[in-house]
Amino acid sequence: MNKRLSFSFSLVRRLTPEQENLLTDIDFYDRKLRIYANMDSDAPQELSSMRKKEIQKLVDSVHVNRKGEPLKIRFRADKKQWYTVNPLNPDTNIGSQDLDALYKKLFRIYFIENPKRKALLELQESTVEELFEPAIKDHAKRKNLVSRTLKHYRYIHRRYLVNDRRGKRFSEIKIREVTRDDVSEFFYSFSGELTKNDRGNLKTVIDLIFRYAYEKKIIDVNPVESFHIGDVKTKASKDTYDDVYTDEDRERILAVTDESDNVYDMGISLLFSLCARIGELEALEVTDYRRDEKSLRIDKMIAKRGSREDPGSKEHKITVYHTKTGRDSGTRTVRLPERAVKIVEKAIGDRTEGYLLQNRAGGHLHEGPFRERLKKVCEKAGVTYRKPHKIRSWAASKMADEGVDMMTMMAIGGWSDKGTVLGYIRHSSVKKKEDQICEKIFG
Repeated sequence: MNKRLSFSFSLVRRLTPEQENLLTDIDFYDRKLRIYANMDSDAPQELSSMRKKEIQKLVDSVHVNRKGEPLKIRFRADKKQWYTVNPLNPDTNIGSQDLDALYKKLFRIYFIENPKRKALLELQESTVEELFEPAIKDHAKRKNLVSRTLKHYRYIHRRYLVNDRRGKRFSEIKIREVTRDDVSEFFYSFSGELTKNDRGNLKTVIDLIFRYAYEKKIIDVNPVESFHIGDVKTKASKDTYDDVYTDEDRERILAVTDESDNVYDMGISLLFSLCARIGELEALEVTDYRRDEKSLRIDKMIAKRGSREDPGSKEHKITVYHTKTGRDSGTRTVRLPERAVKIVEKAIGDRTEGYLLQNRAGGHLHEGPFRERLKKVCEKAGVTYRKPHKIRSWAASKMADEGVDMMTMMAIGGWSDKGTVLGYIRHSSVKKKEDQICEKIFG
């Protein structure tokens, strides 16, 4: 193919407003000509002449090369024929003895017979709802999502866009007609009704649809992109902020786990000393331990993934070399207390490689068995069971109780956002601090 003649229009791009107006005018003339077809009037001749001019103007605007330079229409005297480059095959020409007939041929190629143009026009008429499935499939393929994540996105879509009258009304709007006011009205209609998680997930699902539409050139502007979902109020969480492990709970649990040779018990003890995520704990390797410094480097995690060949297929786990907050802010080196050093030394033994906490098969720990083991330990220690992530909440609350400044807390816990840290601190810790400040300043 002649690389210099790569056609930039409707085979790949959307129309400009001026070109859309020309198409609308041509369609109008077509309808009028059909009406006047069997009438004795001079109107058809006049309309036909106006239609020809509009077609020529439109074709001239799109019959260009990659650089946007017009492709000339020339007359060959020896054959008495008008000709130009064929848009469907730049190595050949397309011609006609009549100039108007040649313009009609080009018009048909660009706007009537062009399958990509037809597909684009169909997409431009799509509603928000009609683009959900292609958008979610495209996202799953590019991001290699696990089946559980896809199921949750579909649940959010079904609950808030299909089965809710407010969502149904919003999802039936043609995507090209959605304004930022429509987006705001939709989200604010759920004010005070959504949990914090559902609010974020709903924003993600809606943004996926509009981002897909923007990337496919169906819309020129993404009205969701600039909307701040944090302004939409959420309902009070059933999971209270004070429902975390206490200092007394921790001591009772460690009394059970510290002397145990069970690798999951070692993991529980270590988690109470690191302020780490469960995925980060699972991914720790022997080489992450610095014996001379008595520290651990946290720079990776175990993450769930689906199959690249079959997005949404059965999930599996892999090691990714960054933490949840990214390659920079999440990477950290944590100094270990003597209690934790003993646990690490016992877990490693004389090994020089492999996972720090290694199961019997030589692999990493798994969250499911970790939870089950924590339940048994809590029962034995006489402590109310809470999920492993609540250990991280205990750590954040403990640092707040001890007056650790925010930047240090973020460094130790691998957080990148202050708001996220505050979400981990139990209310009683904040209230205790407030009482101390009020007593010191105003007492």
